Amino acid sequence: MKISSLEHKPTLPSMTSKTPAKKSDFAAHLYESKLKQHKTQILKMLDKIQYAANKLKLQITEQSLNEYISLVKEYLSFVLKENYSLKRERSIDYSKIYLRVEIIDKELEQLKNDFFNNQKETIDLSAAIDKITGLLIDIYK
Repeated sequence: MKISSLEHKPTLPSMTSKTPAKKSDFAAHLYESKLKQHKTQILKMLDKIQYAANKLKLQITEQSLNEYISLVKEYLSFVLKENYSLKRERSIDYSKIYLRVEIIDKELEQLKNDFFNNQKETIDLSAAIDKITGLLIDIYK
């Protein structure tokens, strides 16, 4: 009797045939979870950038400018790194993202140059910051 009960376990191969489907479901779930986590992290970064931008508009100091630039660069490096790792699964035109990053870098450099050339009174700081913020949001979408 014990031998016949052992012979009755051929259901294991059918369970292993379902395992790849579960793995693919798990991979899809893991991917979706990762996307959700990245979205949350990006939104938090954008909130920090907006806070720093508002602070910079109110207090035009070297410290507030450096904080703003640092947060923007942190955001850009995160977005580029994550987009590169998710490149195969998503259909996005990455040349547009890299072009926006180049534009943002130029805008930040111009903002910094204007500040250090004592032209902070003549530059339209709010417009420059709003332009950069718009480009950052475009990258996110």
